[in-house]
Amino acid sequence: MPVSGEMIATALVAVLGGGGVGGILVKAMSKPVDDATAAKINAEAKQTAQVTASSEVDTLREIIAEVRSSEARKSERIDSLEARLEKLEERERHALTRAAVHEAWDQLAFNFIAAQDRKFPPPPPLAYRSIEDSDDDHAPR
Repeated sequence: MPVSGEMIATALVAVLGGGGVGGILVKAMSKPVDDATAAKINAEAKQTAQVTASSEVDTLREIIAEVRSSEARKSERIDSLEARLEKLEERERHALTRAAVHEAWDQLAFNFIAAQDRKFPPPPPLAYRSIEDSDDDHAPR
């Protein structure tokens, strides 16, 4: 910073005028530097706040993307399980139909054999226990 005549005069008055007036004059002369330093600190603080906020927004976006991806995988898995369940239920309906038809055939065959041999044992019953009828999840089906 170039030294002006005003600064020389101010410094001369400060030296001759005493310490109190000199301190005030030095303070007045350093005010622009202090203001510039304060402005610089404020600008740096704003920039740091903006970078931090931007970083937090990016982190939140990443978390949201991960949650969406996880939900999509869960939805796909549920859809797959539902399709498999429908196939199993259809297979069970067919098995029950075949068992009912077979049970009638077994009864006819038993009646024919029993007419030939009265001591012939009856066929064992086809026991079916549905999932809905089950009281114990660990019971054999």
